[in-house]
Amino acid sequence: MRYFFILPRLLPFLFLSFYILLILSPGYIFAREIELDPITITPGPFKYECEMPTKDMVIINPIQEPGLSIEELLDQEAALDVSRRGILGIQSDLSIRGATDEQTTVAINGIILNDPQTAHHNLNLAIPEFAIEKIEISEGPSADTWAQGAVGGAVNVVTTKPVSTERKASFMYGTDSTQKGSVYLAQSLSSGGINFAAEEATSNGWRFDTDFREFSVSSSALVEAGDKVSSYIFAGYGEKEFGAANFYSLHNSKEWIDTFFLNWNTSIEIDQFKISPKLYYRKHHDKYMLDIENPDYYMNYHKTVINGIQAEAEMGIKAFGSIQAVVDINRQSINSTRLGKDSRSRNSYSLALKNYKNIFFGYDASIRVDDYSDYNTDILPQAGIFFRPVQYLKFRSLIAKSARPPNYTELFYDSPSNKGNKNLSPEKALNYEAGADLTFNDNADIKIRCTIFRRVSDNLIDWIQRPSNTDFYQATNITRVKTEGLEAGLDVKACKWLNIKGNYSYMDSDIDEDQDYISKYALNHPDHKIFSQVDILLPFGKQSVRLLYKNRKGYSSYLILGSTFNYKLNKYSSLFLIIDNWFDSTYWDIKSNVLPGRQLMVGTRLRF
Repeated sequence: MRYFFILPRLLPFLFLSFYILLILSPGYIFAREIELDPITITPGPFKYECEMPTKDMVIINPIQEPGLSIEELLDQEAALDVSRRGILGIQSDLSIRGATDEQTTVAINGIILNDPQTAHHNLNLAIPEFAIEKIEISEGPSADTWAQGAVGGAVNVVTTKPVSTERKASFMYGTDSTQKGSVYLAQSLSSGGINFAAEEATSNGWRFDTDFREFSVSSSALVEAGDKVSSYIFAGYGEKEFGAANFYSLHNSKEWIDTFFLNWNTSIEIDQFKISPKLYYRKHHDKYMLDIENPDYYMNYHKTVINGIQAEAEMGIKAFGSIQAVVDINRQSINSTRLGKDSRSRNSYSLALKNYKNIFFGYDASIRVDDYSDYNTDILPQAGIFFRPVQYLKFRSLIAKSARPPNYTELFYDSPSNKGNKNLSPEKALNYEAGADLTFNDNADIKIRCTIFRRVSDNLIDWIQRPSNTDFYQATNITRVKTEGLEAGLDVKACKWLNIKGNYSYMDSDIDEDQDYISKYALNHPDHKIFSQVDILLPFGKQSVRLLYKNRKGYSSYLILGSTFNYKLNKYSSLFLIIDNWFDSTYWDIKSNVLPGRQLMVGTRLRF
C-alpha cells in the first residue's frame, strides 16, 4: 500500500470542506434573530422503510460487515443479482428483479447517477467504505418521485454525515497479495461538522490479467442553523486500474477509470412545508484497451458528464397526509473516440400524494413526466396501497409504468465483438406486485415478507447474437418480454446470541416471439437464488456463516459458502477473518469470466 501517496490527494478535499464550512456558516447566511423550532430532517428524497409501506424496502448498514464489499452485501438480497467480474467491487453489474443493469437505478444521496455511456460504470461510486452510512434498496418499480428508468428497482447510497467526532481505520491482507486500507476522520462542530475518508486496495489477481488497484477519497461538510435549516455538501473521487481478462470479450484487456462526484443538498422547513434544493455534478473517464498484447489494435477513450439541479418540495395536509413535488433539470454529455461527441437533456417533473397517517390503511399515488431532448415525452404513473387487518400483518400492492431510453453504447458502439444500433427505441414496462409482511411481536423477533410480481416489457433492449452472425453481439429491441417472480424473506432472532436470516427468489422471463438468438444480458438473470446467514453473537464478537446459491437456467449454477469471524480486543480495536468460497468451487456470473477460488482475508479495525 502506498500510504504516503494518499495524503496529497486528501488535501484538496480537506481544504474544500473547510472552505465550504466557513462560507456557509449560519451566521454568514442567516440573520441571528431568527428562532427555529426543533425538527428532525432526513436529507435526500429516499425515505426510510417505515415511511414507504406500499413498497418492498431493504436497508443495509455496510459498517456492520467488515471486509465485505458493497457488491457482496447487495448480492445477499434475493431480489438483487450482482454479476461480478472481480473482487472488492472492482467491476460489477447490478440487476433487480430480473431487469437488466441498465434498468436498475443507482443513486447517491437521492441523486440519480446512471452513467449515460453504459451501466457497467453505475457502481463506480467513488466513495470509501467508511463514508457510507447505509444503502437503501427499493425492490420493484421506482420510476415515481425519484428514479427515472428504475424498471426493476433502485439503490440509494447514503453518505456518512459528520454529526459526531470520531476517528477510525481498517486494514486487511489476504490471498493473491490482496490488501485494502481505509481511514476516516470526522469532527463535529457547534453548528455542523466536517469529515473525510480515504481508501486504497490492490491485488495481484487470481489469474492472469486480473490484477487491480483502486483508490477513493471523499470529504463532506454539514452546516445547521438551528434544527430547521441544514446544508450538506459531499465530494468524492475514485480511481480504478484493472486487468479485464474476459470481462467483456475473449481478450486479455485492461481498463482505467476515474470518477468525480459533487453533491450539495439544502433542507429548509417551515411548519408543515419543507423545500430541498440540490445541485449535483458527476464526471467519469474510462480508458479501455481491448488486447494488452496488441495495444494499438483497439483502444477507447470515453468521458461522460452528468450535471443538474433538483428541487423537492413537500407539504403536510391534515386530511391527505402529504403532497410532494420534484423538479429535476438534468444534462448528460459524452466525448468518446468510439461513440463520438454528443449531449442530451432530461427535464423531469413529478407529483406524489402520500397518506400513511393511519397505520392500518394507507396509499400513495404519483405521476412523473420525463421530457427528453431526443425522445418523446414519457408519462409514468404509479399507485400503491397497504392495509393491516391486524397489528402485525400488512398487505401491500403496487402498479407502475416505467421507461428507459437507450444509452450511448447501445446506440453507437462498434467493436469486433459488440455493435450498437442507432435505430433503437426506448423501452417501456408495466409492473404489478403484491406482497405481505408479518411480524410476531413488538420486538420483531420473527419477520416474514413475501412478494409476487409481474412485469411486461416492450422494446426491451438487449445484446443478442444470431446464428447468421456468431462473431458479434448487436443491441436490439426485443418485441415483448414477460417476467414473473416470487420473493420471500425470513429473519429470526432465536435468542440473545443467535440470529438467522434467509431469503429466496424465483424469476422467469418469456419472449413473445421465437428466440433464435443468444441473449447476452436480459435473459441471464438467476431463475432461482437463495441466500442464508447465521450470526452467533459471542461476548468477544459476531461470528457469521453465509451461503449463496444461484442458478441461471442453461447458463451456470453454483453454491458458495463463506464466513466472517470477529474478535474484539478492546473497545478500540478488533480483528476479523474472512473465508470465502470454502470449497474452492469454480463458478462465474459472466460467461468465460471465472471468479476466484477460495479466498482468505485477515484484518483489523481501529478506533482512536
